[in-house]
Amino acid sequence: MEKYTWIPFFEELEQKIYYLRKYRNRDKRLIDTLEKIDVEVNLEDKYKGQSIELKRMDPFTFLEIILLSGFEKRKKAFETLRTLWNIKAISPSDFNGLQSISINNKKFFPYKDDRRVNDVNNLWLLFEQLHLKKIESQLFSYVCNIKYFSFERLTHSFFLYAPKYYFPVTPETKLYLSEKYGLSFPNENLNDYLNYIKYLSSNIEKPFYVISHEAQKYNEGIKNQIKINEEETKPWSLENFKNEDDGNPKPWSMKKENKKKNLISPLPIEKSIKKVVTRENRKKLHAPEGTNVDKNYYSVGFHWDGDKSQYDRFIKEGIWENGYDDKFSDVVNTIEIGDQIALKTAYTKKENGKTISATKIYNVGTVTDNPKDGKTVKVDWQENFEPYELIGKGVYRKTINKIQDTANIDLIFNHDQNQSKISSTPPSLGVDVGDLALNTILYGPPGTGKTYKLQNEYFPLFTTQKEQVTRQQYVENIIDELKWWEVIALALLDLGRPSKVAEIKRHEFIETKNGLSEIKSLNARLWSQLQTHTIEESATVNTLKRSSTNLIFDKTEDSFWFIVEKAEELTESLEGILSDIKNFTSQGGENRKRYKFVSFHQSFSYEDFMEGIKPVMLSEDEPQTEVAYEIQKGAFKQLCELAEKDPNNPYALFIDEINRGNISNIFGELITLIEKDKRKGEANELSLHLTYSKKLFSVPKNVYIIGTMNTADRSVEALDNALRRRFAFVEMMPDYEVLQPIEGISTKHLLETINKRLIALLDREHQIGHSYFIGLNTVAELMETFNKKIIPLLQEYFYNDYDKIGMVLGNGFIKRLTSDVKFAQDYASEEEYELNPTYKLVYHHDEEEFRESLTSAGLLAVAINL
Repeated sequence: MEKYTWIPFFEELEQKIYYLRKYRNRDKRLIDTLEKIDVEVNLEDKYKGQSIELKRMDPFTFLEIILLSGFEKRKKAFETLRTLWNIKAISPSDFNGLQSISINNKKFFPYKDDRRVNDVNNLWLLFEQLHLKKIESQLFSYVCNIKYFSFERLTHSFFLYAPKYYFPVTPETKLYLSEKYGLSFPNENLNDYLNYIKYLSSNIEKPFYVISHEAQKYNEGIKNQIKINEEETKPWSLENFKNEDDGNPKPWSMKKENKKKNLISPLPIEKSIKKVVTRENRKKLHAPEGTNVDKNYYSVGFHWDGDKSQYDRFIKEGIWENGYDDKFSDVVNTIEIGDQIALKTAYTKKENGKTISATKIYNVGTVTDNPKDGKTVKVDWQENFEPYELIGKGVYRKTINKIQDTANIDLIFNHDQNQSKISSTPPSLGVDVGDLALNTILYGPPGTGKTYKLQNEYFPLFTTQKEQVTRQQYVENIIDELKWWEVIALALLDLGRPSKVAEIKRHEFIETKNGLSEIKSLNARLWSQLQTHTIEESATVNTLKRSSTNLIFDKTEDSFWFIVEKAEELTESLEGILSDIKNFTSQGGENRKRYKFVSFHQSFSYEDFMEGIKPVMLSEDEPQTEVAYEIQKGAFKQLCELAEKDPNNPYALFIDEINRGNISNIFGELITLIEKDKRKGEANELSLHLTYSKKLFSVPKNVYIIGTMNTADRSVEALDNALRRRFAFVEMMPDYEVLQPIEGISTKHLLETINKRLIALLDREHQIGHSYFIGLNTVAELMETFNKKIIPLLQEYFYNDYDKIGMVLGNGFIKRLTSDVKFAQDYASEEEYELNPTYKLVYHHDEEEFRESLTSAGLLAVAINL
């Protein structure tokens, strides 16, 4: 019987790491452990090309690094780890079923030079979801797009920590399941992967680790046979792999009970053999579903000289022809027989008053010949092809584009011709936000991890990664950062000719900038900026408000505006921006936050939250003698407008310390509109005219409002009734399980005892959170926390009632002094007064005295470190 001794060990290891997940020094403990068990890996990071100390580590990388060692070394490493971490399961004596993974980098995340801020945090979060068996598709997709990462590595890591629940989708298991059961592997997304393993579980009556082990042995058999064939240099005979009794190949012979059930039909033997001996076939197993690794994919235009379409000629003659004599010849010559090309047009259009980017696919064909003349290729075009439109994604503007993004390849070349063009049903949000209520408040005592939860669990749910950013969003991000004169210049560069203000006004860039601003008159703003930035020697523009810098424009006598030749230095960067926009692909964007973060305070107002009138300068470069005012959007209105343009994704406004603001003044008339059934598009939709702009406004249904509140400042019951009625409340109390011992002192016992006393003297809302003790490694750090954080917090809780502070911390921290005050001897008081007691706070700097004080107060419990 096969042994799988690694399984109970890895399962207990997973529990240990899950216990570590909330420690602030969790990464360091994993790195230190790798050093202690003596793995032969260079544990370093790189920043600006220089080697630096590695400070970040995730659970998946941790285990994978150990497994990179040879059999004996990894056994020894796990034996040391067992002792170090007090693991009860026996150390592994076999690793049956573990697959070999191709690794480009011995970390799941790239070096600091290329690393995104949340890469490592999201790997930890995914590990936590793996433990809970509640993996979210948004996070799964994020991790799959981390540099040096792959879908197969992630599924294999799932398998390592939870071999009874997850199956490794690797080249070895794909080949085995394909040859034995005729199964293809899933697309590389969470939904398909979960359906895949569900199918395996239902139809192959074996544990996942047994199937993986069979795949391992199957591939070893193939490698051995190939090695023999290469040595003998003779064809591989089918007889080499046949059983004497039934004639079926040995490695993939099916059990009789499976044959009877006929659950999965195996491929014919001859086809299986042909697949096995073709080395290239194994390389293709790495490619996404529907993608041929031997093909290249291109999108090509078919309009010459402006609007002259060559579509009918191309289809009739079975060709595609490059319309330029001096462009794109080198790209055309790289096209090979078998490559696929798509005839397309790219354009912008108006939708709901907004300019959006789109492309239309008119036909898709396969290249049958290329004479390598840089002009023409022969193409077998599809018959009865129905053109279709893509919005935002798959947009390529050049005459010929080599498409390398797999998502766009799938969109363009694997499009379902039978699907409906446009669904009338509103699409669901593209991100799994779980059971999160639209309006939520996280509440609890200070230090219970409310802000930490926002940053590490909620922020990633409202962040669009770069491959998901549409061209429209990409343009908005760029235009928003540019000044008005720069946007006007960018539009003129794109137009490529002198233009009147009316034409400039209609340009996509100008419309985008106008949509991101809140100005009363676009015409006035354009004329003001053009005149302000006109060259001094202009014969047609006479203005006293000319800027002293960035003089770039001039105007003809018939009012056509243009960029002067001597402005090359100013336009150089703008030309680069224009080139980036024109050549945008889905991979060209940056991470886009679909949220805003604000903190409420006493002076935070409706004008900050929604909209208000504020002074502005007409010129962005020079101070003005005249004061102008315009309506400017607040954080919430800006977010709502972004959410309305992108209804398929959730957006969030995070409000820290929501209870510190004046809710009635900040929300104003909006308080009713945020209710779920009053949102835009809901059954009881409400809208109203805003106070300043008088524009009709309603709250989109994909906008989440998530706040935090400190119950030590104000209880939930004391909140504004209107707010309390419209929000769901999530209580966050101290989590003692995340606390680690500090040099023999149980911080769990310490905090739990203090909080029990606080509840007895005050209430449960005036406890101390666990975060005050997370990240502390020495008693010196613990003493510092008491001196600078715990004692001041208790002073605030008890309004300097030192007697009660002493009841919590004991005589070692609060000393009651005997009064030696002498009053005036020449005055006889008629009353006898009770003198106020005098107290002295004790701040500890000596470790021994600190331990004695904790002991005498009943706060010290001895703990054994992990």
